[in-house]
Amino acid sequence: VGCGPAGLSAAINAKIRKLDFVLFGTEFCSLKLHQSPIVDNYLGFPHINGEELRQQFLRHVETMGIEITRNKITNIFPADQGYTLLGKDGTAYLASSVILATGVAYSQMLPGEGEFVGRGVSYCGTCDGPLYRGKNVAVIGYTQEAESEVEYLARVANHVHYFVRYRRQPQPLPANVTLSHIPVLRFEGNGYLEAVVTKEGLQPVDGVFIFRDAEPPGQLLLGVQVQDQAVVVDRNLQTNLPGVFAAGDITGRPWQLAKAIGEGNAAALQAAEYLRSLKQRQNDLVSQAV
Repeated sequence: VGCGPAGLSAAINAKIRKLDFVLFGTEFCSLKLHQSPIVDNYLGFPHINGEELRQQFLRHVETMGIEITRNKITNIFPADQGYTLLGKDGTAYLASSVILATGVAYSQMLPGEGEFVGRGVSYCGTCDGPLYRGKNVAVIGYTQEAESEVEYLARVANHVHYFVRYRRQPQPLPANVTLSHIPVLRFEGNGYLEAVVTKEGLQPVDGVFIFRDAEPPGQLLLGVQVQDQAVVVDRNLQTNLPGVFAAGDITGRPWQLAKAIGEGNAAALQAAEYLRSLKQRQNDLVSQAV
């Protein structure tokens, strides 16, 4: 999950190990690398432009026949045979093992956000939008990808208050969308979300949708151990959940390119070993039953 350097590295090694896998990514893979004017500490590529290096990574993946599934994963939860991954478009995928490589969320969670997750706070318009048919909602968009979600929610909700947190001017949006560049300070409610609070006061809403460059890992996969906004992993990049690994910036500092690529490589190898041992245990159970 994630098509930055860690995710791409994991996919390459999964391909080499002949694993059956899907690489998920959004429309733009590694905005941070794209915006880097010069990368000077990646071995073998001195003084290279970040975008040039990003394109080389993408060409490497393409030459190996690896496709990037452009469907943002909004939620992961345990299933009978592993984990179910829910895409932004509502598609569900089943996996025996998962590698989290979604990067770091540069915007911290807002006060009250965690408290109201599932009770008025959502990260997927397609998934939860129908719950707010005819109601008033807020959208907080940290990237331009939020605009497509706003358009969809405007068709469902009565009114959308769109709080823009990026620099570019949004594209023209439906008439029932109100734009605001005022920062949201916190969320309030009694059991369920009732309002967003901005610097100019309180805005009553029935729900709020938040779209960041990367979601807080604890909201993407409930139950995964998080410390200081980073997923906790052991030496083998294994999380506290069986079959779930993490690599790159999501595992915390240092936020370095070489670290991300190395961890992506290692996470794929560890996932392959996990799947091998899982298959062996299943074969042993069959043998015992016979």
